[in-house]
Amino acid sequence: MRGILANSIVLSESALMQFLNLNGWELVALLYFAGIGLVLLEVFLPGLILGVVGLAALLLSCYVAYLEAGWLAGLGMFAASCLGSFFGVITAFNFLPKTPVARNWIPTTAITAVSNPNPDVRVGESGVALTQLRPVGTATISGKRYDVESITGLIEPGAKLRVVRIEGARILVAAD
Repeated sequence: MRGILANSIVLSESALMQFLNLNGWELVALLYFAGIGLVLLEVFLPGLILGVVGLAALLLSCYVAYLEAGWLAGLGMFAASCLGSFFGVITAFNFLPKTPVARNWIPTTAITAVSNPNPDVRVGESGVALTQLRPVGTATISGKRYDVESITGLIEPGAKLRVVRIEGARILVAAD
């Protein structure tokens, strides 16, 4: 079985070399740079297909180098493929955010929205827990829904509660 697989790879490699009119080392370089390029494209266009095809091209370049000059050349190509992929991806991650295209993709502002920007509740008002408060959940107070935080621990849905304290947008409640 190994012989059939090796022969089919050798035959397809020689057919590819004849089709592209390349010698062995030109094919190694073509496969290597195509593989590195596809692995880098995987960083920008994730989906696994480009990365797998790029990895296959890199491994095929190692195999062709092995066929051309022996195991040491194949091992050298494997090391170059690993290092090239690693440093290429690190470089892409470092320089990608600084490119004009990436500035349109990457958000530059933080999300500053709060769930209760100006709560219309007063300390001492009562309400009902809509969800389980452990310690955060949702409750209705004076007919309006609010995100609240329990200071007494777990409060089951439907339990009566009262507002104990308001700290900015946080509404702190206790079971009644």
